Amino acid sequence: SPPQEVAAQGGKESMDFARALKGGVVDTRMTLFLLGDGEAGKTSVFRALKSTSNKAERIREDTRTVGIDTEEWWPEAEIREGLRALLFRVFDLAGQAVYEMTHQFFLQQR
Repeated sequence: SPPQEVAAQGGKESMDFARALKGGVVDTRMTLFLLGDGEAGKTSVFRALKSTSNKAERIREDTRTVGIDTEEWWPEAEIREGLRALLFRVFDLAGQAVYEMTHQFFLQQR
């Protein structure tokens, strides 16, 4: 089914959307938000995902996330013929209380 904003425009727009999907290209980009309390392990989980050993080193206090860290990540995975590699746009948001108000700018519908 089409997104809400397309469906709200009516039947013709919804059908146009469906037709456009048939001729479209697979989008292999995804956004990954890392949200949680300060020192909960958000950055450590992401580092473990990227690591070949699936482990992450302990994060030193002087290298903790301040505000937001962004990164593009292409996980190594077997790719089927004709498809592009999956790309994650990663947003690692600091969890300390002083930064919580900034999270609302990243968390909205679409």
